[in-house]
Amino acid sequence: NFTYRLNNNILSFKHSNSHSNFYISNSNIVKSKRSNSRFNFQKLSLLPKSKRSQTTLFIILALIFVSIIILTFTYNFNFGNSEKANFNQQTNILANEVKLCFENLYKESINEIGIQGGYFYEPLTEYLKNDINSIPFYYFGELEYIPEPELIQEQIIADIDSKNDRCFNLINTSLEYEYLYELPTVIIKEETIEITNNLKLILTKNNLTNIIDLNEPTEIKSNIIAMNSLASYIAYSYEINKESLCLSCFQEIALDENFIVEIDDSLDNILITTITETKEDYYPRFYNFAMTSTKDIEKDGKLLEDYEIKNTDNELNLKTSYFENE
Repeated sequence: NFTYRLNNNILSFKHSNSHSNFYISNSNIVKSKRSNSRFNFQKLSLLPKSKRSQTTLFIILALIFVSIIILTFTYNFNFGNSEKANFNQQTNILANEVKLCFENLYKESINEIGIQGGYFYEPLTEYLKNDINSIPFYYFGELEYIPEPELIQEQIIADIDSKNDRCFNLINTSLEYEYLYELPTVIIKEETIEITNNLKLILTKNNLTNIIDLNEPTEIKSNIIAMNSLASYIAYSYEINKESLCLSCFQEIALDENFIVEIDDSLDNILITTITETKEDYYPRFYNFAMTSTKDIEKDGKLLEDYEIKNTDNELNLKTSYFENE
């Protein structure tokens, strides 16, 4: 027989002449919210208890965090590059469209100057006028002023400047833009017209900006100097021959330049001369001027607004057999 007593986790046993004490560790005491629980909640720890295991876990977490940062940066970098590439492509396409627009505009302006005998603004001499065009007199009872190349250059510049809005309207509304623009430079050469469009476009979208320089010269094939010289020669010949046409006087010039010359005499005492370019891709296609032996046709040399130029059977084509027989 023995007796025992539990006091402060010390279990004491006493039997006859002997006495023993046993210590009960806290780690062996199971506390449960329920008296019949079969689980030891103290042993269910989510974190490893060794330092080495804890270090490994922190390294893994750090690697995951760094990977997320790298992936985020890479995505943003690639997205930014993609956006910039799209913007550059968009602006390059736009630049080509604007450049092509101006090239077509140059040709249109040169054609218009040719049809109006070297003028864009009101001619400096008497002229015929319809709803669309004006045709200047190079001879009006006497020899009149005939535009020189320097004046024709200025008229081409004015014509281009009056039409350039159509090219600016090509710019997509999704882009913000500004432009630095000065009047174009025009130089008439022997068989070309060199046009430099003094223009810089500044295109912006979000935080991206591109500057497009359109100052590169454009060469337009043109025989406008030869047309102007032939027109001058015909007018001088008309004066020298006492207001009569000397066809043989300008036959060789027209044939050498591959021009066709047509003369419309459907209006009383007025000769409207059209020089036509036959070479492909040369501008202007036509060059017009008028001559008359009297000043009594209309006040200020202007005809009625409904006047239209008409070709008749009396026109002379320098490349026909009729001309050769003559």
